[in-house]
Amino acid sequence: MRKTILAALLLLTAAILLHAEPPEIEVSIGELNGKALRPLHGLCNWAPFTGNIDPTIDLVPYIQKLQAPYSYFHDAELLDPGLAIMDVSRVFPLFHADPDDPRNYLFEEGDLYFKRVVESGTKIIFRLGESIECHNPKMRVKPPQDFEKWADICIHIIRHYNEGWANGYHWGIQDWAIWEEPNNPNLWGGEFSRYLELYAVASRKLKAAFPHLNIGGPETTTMGLKYFQEFAEYCAKNKLPLDFACFTAYFPTPEELLEGANIRRKILDDNGFKNVPLWINEWHMCPNWDNWAHYAEHFEEVKRIGGVEGGVFVAATLAAMQDSVIDRACFYCVICQNGWGLFDMNRERPAPAYYALDFFGEMYRENNARRAVAIAPAVKNAYGIAGEGKDGTVRVLLGFYNNDMLTLKIALPKGLRLKQLHAIDKCGRIDQPLRPNEMTVTDDGRLSFRKPTGPAAYMLVLEKL
Repeated sequence: MRKTILAALLLLTAAILLHAEPPEIEVSIGELNGKALRPLHGLCNWAPFTGNIDPTIDLVPYIQKLQAPYSYFHDAELLDPGLAIMDVSRVFPLFHADPDDPRNYLFEEGDLYFKRVVESGTKIIFRLGESIECHNPKMRVKPPQDFEKWADICIHIIRHYNEGWANGYHWGIQDWAIWEEPNNPNLWGGEFSRYLELYAVASRKLKAAFPHLNIGGPETTTMGLKYFQEFAEYCAKNKLPLDFACFTAYFPTPEELLEGANIRRKILDDNGFKNVPLWINEWHMCPNWDNWAHYAEHFEEVKRIGGVEGGVFVAATLAAMQDSVIDRACFYCVICQNGWGLFDMNRERPAPAYYALDFFGEMYRENNARRAVAIAPAVKNAYGIAGEGKDGTVRVLLGFYNNDMLTLKIALPKGLRLKQLHAIDKCGRIDQPLRPNEMTVTDDGRLSFRKPTGPAAYMLVLEKL
């Protein structure tokens, strides 16, 4: 009897919950707040030569449309196998050779690669180092045999791209990072202390040769906080050049990404680097690494990160970073070997993350001032930004990286009406705007629609009446 009553109560509770109205969330779009949108829609590896499975599909126009302000480059060779694009060991393959002789460098393939980037108007952040090696034995990620000579090779690479050396260019590439993830054994086959020694030698030599350029590091991993601190303390103690500090950011939530940046900002400040900008040269949502080694689970992770959840993470993070301590950010990656970049697994059409970046890019291009956005009551991992263009058009990006079903009520600013509303959610309406029957306008003039269970992002375009 008791079991019957308990079962009946559970069914009744489930029925009540099923038909209960989801919590209401008020989104208000306020007045101009005196701030400008910041260009945080950088990319990693702009666009590869050989990244398309179908060579008849040209992804370059999609990338050009994003108008990324800058692009970091790392692992570019993995998507362009056989090409000597940027890794020091590929550009200068015979380490015993004379670094002063231009015949010992392989520049041609990298020149073609970077020329497209320069012509697109995107600035290059050049990583001096090696691509990841997840296999054994590792061939290229060992510490250089001679740090002084390695730095001399890097100086010639910089001169090729900035001073025309060896039939080179005058591109004025300002930003040069020394190595990548030196606390990751797949990228640095030595003790972290050896990387610090390399940074000391290279940063001093590069800064002496090019005092006007930005030299930085250490691009330590997401979980490598103690190494970031060691790096900052080492640079302070030895008075090393440090024009920017950078790290990789693969966090489970946007909130944790911001917290990771705040901790690193404090480390820099505490070590006397208050004026040194903090960059994230790689960011995306964090995979479940436990599933990464098993094909079936790996496939599901790829679909999750490359699907709606990944797209919403991008939208929420782009909004969250606007008022953060992050000075630059590069999304990883345009095309990933694992399939969770800006295009689907077949690399034929844009993935949800692309649409979030595209909308933000449109906001940045068309809007010259920000409007305040408030979400009440506060929801974890929910962020919004709005920008107003010179013609009065207001674009709003909202990211809800949570699983709660919610009713969103958006108070439209006076004198504006809804022109378009696109969603990134499990209903898959990215290409098509929400239909009129999917939203209502309340008696007090607020736009109302339901956020389904699961992460969701919304892109609104408001126009003058």
